[in-house]
Amino acid sequence: MQQYLEAIIAETIERAKRLKTRFPTPPPLHFQVLAQGCLKLINEKISLLNNLYVAPVYQVPLNQSARLRDLKNIIWEIDIIENVAVSAISRHNKDDIKINKFVQQICKEINYPIPVPPTVSALSTNYYQIYPQFNLLCVPLLECDFLLHLPDLYHELAHPLFWTENDDRINLFQEHAKAFYNVVSDHFDRVILEDQRTNNSGSVPTYEAWKKNWINWLIEFFCDVFGVCTAGAAYGWAHIHLAMKRGSNPFEVPLHSKSTHPNDEARMQVILHVLEYMQLQPQKDSIEKKWQEVQGALSRQKNTLHSFAYPSELLRECALFGFKAVVSIQCNIAPNQNGFIFKALNEAWIQYWNDYSTFFKWEQKKVEEMHLINPN
Repeated sequence: MQQYLEAIIAETIERAKRLKTRFPTPPPLHFQVLAQGCLKLINEKISLLNNLYVAPVYQVPLNQSARLRDLKNIIWEIDIIENVAVSAISRHNKDDIKINKFVQQICKEINYPIPVPPTVSALSTNYYQIYPQFNLLCVPLLECDFLLHLPDLYHELAHPLFWTENDDRINLFQEHAKAFYNVVSDHFDRVILEDQRTNNSGSVPTYEAWKKNWINWLIEFFCDVFGVCTAGAAYGWAHIHLAMKRGSNPFEVPLHSKSTHPNDEARMQVILHVLEYMQLQPQKDSIEKKWQEVQGALSRQKNTLHSFAYPSELLRECALFGFKAVVSIQCNIAPNQNGFIFKALNEAWIQYWNDYSTFFKWEQKKVEEMHLINPN
């Protein structure tokens, strides 16, 4: 077994080295930062593999199970580098150039506080996905040819605000997020104590699961807040569109399982609160009315668990803390926005609701105009 593992390690090292040959020389302009990061990651994995091969601890027969476990972890990480990041670089096309220019212009319009926005690849197989280890955002192939879902880009641009370290420009954003989780934690601690007193701890495991899930939910909620703050009502409409086309039960509540995203109803309530804080009451009322219609079409009902997992007072506080977080980093928010992309995305939704039969020709013309943008 020891010799077999060494053979696998040697094979994996050769595969990692071969990955470097798949980079164009030089990489496309919008992919150069991503390529530099990938090369660094590949070298790190090769160093780890070399250590697995020669370290004395792995020459002991009894340690081969641990060696195999560590090897599998490295192989999994290399697979992600190959199948996501390097594939994005090696398969870039004109759509990638357009969507990267588009995102850079968004960053300019909203006064994005991070100097290097995510690289964008039209390579996604699962809607919008962002990969922190690469600072890479993947979107569907045709995304830059249509407007109605593009407000979701603003949500994705908020994710790096959570993982960027040692940057005074976004410290206040992160501090607001931490302060709000303290509010969440205090809430569930009180509820758990009450359940222990009156219900013999019958619901404690569920409350503890929700408290833990709120760590992930908070991130998504704050990204929604960033999205609606910077994209305005268009983000609320895009959320309805996504829920209608790809969502499941908008009231789904996990009992004990891990959950990475809050349900669509809770997210919408946070979005509506933020529209209210920005004094966009007519837009809020229109979105809320349409959301109620959508709920009827989805034929789902809110049960009592929903208010326990997503207490209304926490959702309102989440919106408030998130709104203050976005304001604290001095992004341009919707009431003050006058950017070309901002206006186009919001106008798109007005056109869509006014007359969808004429919308698609209007959209095609607008997309052609937007692709002429030069972010420099």
